[in-house]
Amino acid sequence: MDSMIERVARAIAGANAERAYGLYDYSGYPGDAPPHVVRHERTNEVLLRTNDRDEAQALYDRLTAEHPAIAAIKAMREPTAEMLEAYWHCTGESHAMRNRVELRAARYHRAMIDACLAILSPGAAA
Repeated sequence: MDSMIERVARAIAGANAERAYGLYDYSGYPGDAPPHVVRHERTNEVLLRTNDRDEAQALYDRLTAEHPAIAAIKAMREPTAEMLEAYWHCTGESHAMRNRVELRAARYHRAMIDACLAILSPGAAA
């Protein structure tokens, strides 16, 4: 099983850290056709030029979907076995109650992480 730090590191590595994409609408400029453009800001490479605004928005959204901080919080959604064991030890419950205590702790943990995600980025908890 992964440690929490490994999960978070993997999530951050897979997130969009550079935010180097731009979405442009050149429909007000005669001669610029197709008008909807997604461009990499650092290289100035045009990734998409289309007449379809929704297509350009969809690509831009996919490229900039997840901020590293949101990815890190999502990675923490499931508690590790070590976290659950530590919680169980803190409760003073018997071995017979361990499974019930750990299930309750996992549910509370997920609810807290989802509440954080809802505040930081509505829709991210899904």
